[in-house]
Amino acid sequence: MVKRSPDFGGAARPASIVWIALAVAAAIGAPVTYVLGKAALERNAVAREENKVFTQDLTVDGAPCPSWTAAQYAAQPLRAKQVFSFDMIDFGRRFGHVECGVAGMHGADKLGERDVCQFTGPAVLEIKTSKGSFYFAPGVGVPATVSVQHGVPSCVMASKYRLPGA
Repeated sequence: MVKRSPDFGGAARPASIVWIALAVAAAIGAPVTYVLGKAALERNAVAREENKVFTQDLTVDGAPCPSWTAAQYAAQPLRAKQVFSFDMIDFGRRFGHVECGVAGMHGADKLGERDVCQFTGPAVLEIKTSKGSFYFAPGVGVPATVSVQHGVPSCVMASKYRLPGA
């Protein structure tokens, strides 16, 4: 079958040329997408290994942070406006600074790794994982440490993280 170009009676083009062009684009695009995706996963794995620390460096004892439901969080005036992603988890805070790492679990439980973020004084925290959204309210100026294991965060009102020079 031959189609005519709509522009001023242009030359005839076989319809199959369009399909051939699409097939060539797919044949080139799929491997490129695979290679770029694999490279991104490898970079993430390297970054995880570089950020891995021993549990004792990130273990913090403290009182549990007050937690909120989504409705309680929506009803209060402070929002977690500073949002960042670490290891495919979204962490939101209102104030302060943060430092994150991956802690290897050692000892009797040997449950694997967990992501740990230590905050200088976040006021409120909104954590989004594959398991849902979680809300904590340590308070203004109160340091906090959030540990996420298997998609479920826990929060204590204490942190070892200090700003350099502080």
